Amino acid sequence: VLPGSYKDNSGYTWQSGILDGKTQVWKMDGEKITPIHENIQGFYFQALKNGLIAFGTGGEGLWLFEKDKLIEKIDKSKGLGLDNILTISEDHFGRIWMARNSQGISYYDPTKDTVINFLISEKEDFGAMSSVVDSRGGLWVGGVKGLFHFPSTNILPTDFKPGKYFKPMMSEYFKDNMVSMLKLYNEDSLIISGPNTVMIFDLKTFYESKMESTHYFCFDPR
Repeated sequence: VLPGSYKDNSGYTWQSGILDGKTQVWKMDGEKITPIHENIQGFYFQALKNGLIAFGTGGEGLWLFEKDKLIEKIDKSKGLGLDNILTISEDHFGRIWMARNSQGISYYDPTKDTVINFLISEKEDFGAMSSVVDSRGGLWVGGVKGLFHFPSTNILPTDFKPGKYFKPMMSEYFKDNMVSMLKLYNEDSLIISGPNTVMIFDLKTFYESKMESTHYFCFDPR
């Protein structure tokens, strides 16, 4: 299943777009299509540890579904600064990270019911269109400025900003080049894709040796 799509325990794949002339969310199993919510479309679904389904919408914030029922909206009324949510990742401490390439990065803390935004305002700031949390809790984000990594931590620094604490990775390939897709292949392998490159990154070697330039392979489909 590609990042952003979701297949529930009943075998239904959740999708968003235009169906029967209306923007909506629906689920399908190859034979039956079941509408879930009308007058909305978006970009990304992500299953959360508590069983809820997070949905990154176009212009309406982060929606949380319990089975087929919309139960909560995390939007501008709660301080969310992103217009469109292109990627969602839940870290090991329950924070839900969201991003948009052209706007920045935000996270929602369910324990405090609080949104924190890191919108693009300075040169070192950036957004993202792909993200994933690995088995060791590290958060990886990718976008037009490349690939970045942030190690697992419960308490963020008081001066935290992604531009300050997210470490650029594999700059020889991705400095100022887009990373459009991130997906865990298994607990030790991360698939990274850009416009002309696909890599399998060895997470085990990275965490054990902190090496970032000799433990992946790539090919250029051109």
